[in-house]
Amino acid sequence: MFGGVMEVTAMLMSHESCAQPLFGLGTWGGEVELGYEQDRQVTRSPGSPDLVFNRARNDEKLGIRNQGFFIVDPRLFTGNLGLTFDLFQEHDRFDGNREYQNGKLTGYDFDAGILSEKPYSATIFANHNENIFNRDFGGRSVVTFENRGASLHLREDSFLQDWGIPYFNATLSAREEHTQEETTLFAQRFTRNETRDITTLEANKGFVNADLGFSYEQTDVVDQARPQNAFQTQAANLIYSLDFGPTLNHRWNSRVYYLDRTDGSPVTFLTIDEQLRLHHHQDLFTDYRYLLLRHDTRFGTTTTQNGTILVHQRLYKNLTSDYKLQGQTQDLPDGNRSNYAGQADFNYRRSLTPDHQVFARLGGRYQLDDNDLAISRVNVVDEPHTAPTPLGVGAGFALGNSFVITSTIVVLDSSRIAATPGVDYDIVQEGNITKIVPIVGSPVIQPGENLFVSYAFEVAPSLRFSTDSWWMGGGMDFHWVALSFSREQSDQTLIAGRDSQFLENRRTDTVQSELRGDWGPVQARAGANYLTLDSTRLAYTRWQFSQFISYRPRFDLLLSLVTEQAYTDFRLPERQSDTHFARLSLDRFAPSGWYTSVYASSRTLHDSQQPDEILREAGVKARRAYGKLVIVPSLTWSDRKRGEVDTTDRRAEIKVTRRF
Repeated sequence: MFGGVMEVTAMLMSHESCAQPLFGLGTWGGEVELGYEQDRQVTRSPGSPDLVFNRARNDEKLGIRNQGFFIVDPRLFTGNLGLTFDLFQEHDRFDGNREYQNGKLTGYDFDAGILSEKPYSATIFANHNENIFNRDFGGRSVVTFENRGASLHLREDSFLQDWGIPYFNATLSAREEHTQEETTLFAQRFTRNETRDITTLEANKGFVNADLGFSYEQTDVVDQARPQNAFQTQAANLIYSLDFGPTLNHRWNSRVYYLDRTDGSPVTFLTIDEQLRLHHHQDLFTDYRYLLLRHDTRFGTTTTQNGTILVHQRLYKNLTSDYKLQGQTQDLPDGNRSNYAGQADFNYRRSLTPDHQVFARLGGRYQLDDNDLAISRVNVVDEPHTAPTPLGVGAGFALGNSFVITSTIVVLDSSRIAATPGVDYDIVQEGNITKIVPIVGSPVIQPGENLFVSYAFEVAPSLRFSTDSWWMGGGMDFHWVALSFSREQSDQTLIAGRDSQFLENRRTDTVQSELRGDWGPVQARAGANYLTLDSTRLAYTRWQFSQFISYRPRFDLLLSLVTEQAYTDFRLPERQSDTHFARLSLDRFAPSGWYTSVYASSRTLHDSQQPDEILREAGVKARRAYGKLVIVPSLTWSDRKRGEVDTTDRRAEIKVTRRF
């Protein structure tokens, strides 16, 4: 450590003696960008006049950056700085009103390294970005994002190595993020003024046969638009892995995770996960796992313990077997639940030729469940899910428990902002399974966003039952054709207690087929899937088809067509649901960086319990580069019809950029 101080002192003395400049510039660069955008959105509803929105926008943007400037000495302080300045003029017409706007959007991006080549280094950064952009199917967002912070780094060749602690590195970081957003969409107004203060610590220690890692993060979140949504989280994660045994063929993985969140609904999570794998010989290994989950919420404390033993054995060259014993106990605020199970699974796979294989599977499971509760309702807090990508046309996710009480569902985004049923998502019931289907255009739920769902579900308070399950299947996979089938069946039997209406018998039959073709520039694939499900509360038959064909006449030109169809006939409860998807695209990519993409797609949903939904899109996007001049034009059209509401969006855009 003292050596590092001496080196810095030597740099400063060397600077004084050699009379070097105090400040040195790096490499200059930048760009000038001109942009024009025209957008027309029309929303039609029966019995109401059309809502027409027109926008024309011009942008003149200047960006300047300097990469690699230094202070005193490049080994002491090296940085990068970029500045952007955007002048825009915008003409809007909506519902007979005209509005003219003009202004400037500024931004900067700065980062620097201090003593980057030394074992003790630091980085500092700050950026600011302002943007105004249109939302799909109408709407507009004005977003400002700022981020500033610093990190301290300790590398493996630090003074700790001299103290007998080699292979250790650590990073301590602190940053502040500020997001300000104002979105207008479908006559709705959504605002966010969020500040996040984040402190993180990461440390890793390497050993000869092991690795140890630790991380800690503290986050304080305040939304000025919703002060009641402020929350703080502390999360710590400890991971240890060890390879041991005569040939280091055994492995132990250990993980401890702790999360504490304080807000209007405080929650504490503790996870302890221990896994051990022993390789007894090349055809036999065993896995042992213990998992502890402890959740403290406003409803009380729930502790779940799960233990699993797995034996994997290769009986013959083409036959493997898995034997599993599993037990789980769950202590709830008003009682406990437990289950114990045994399972055997056999898999056969034989290669006739490198491109020809046959396979088969057979297995069974027996499980015993026991409920001993004082109430018939269990609460779930912050069950994690991910919003589908893209949104719309029936895309959603199922909640993790059956018999959900839909009136208790609360959906929160990553900033703890509550989504609104009917505006941000729909609730779809399939037997005793509940699905959340986000709505296109939701100002809260974005594609691919992490979501947290809290709800309550019904259980039988006093019930003991068994579940007998078995499955079988097989098929073949040749170069040009693949066929497979499977059957899964489970039967639940009441042993003691009451409320047997919660039990369910289920049988699923599946048949799949696929044809493949490869004729040089032409490739094709067609698949079919037949599934029938019969259970106590849900029964349906589903046909799914998929087709793909592509034609590449030259290395830089590709024409492709993708189509999918699904037909679902629900017998219990009665319902029909059909989905159709098709996309035709033509892409040309040149080695010079030029590209052109032309596409058209259609996605439809017809459901007897939901409004029909149709999403159609078409467009042309291109990029042309002439030395340092880049031209990027695009023309897009989209139409979304949900029920009787139809929104059409036509957008033309061109950007011309000159780099220097």
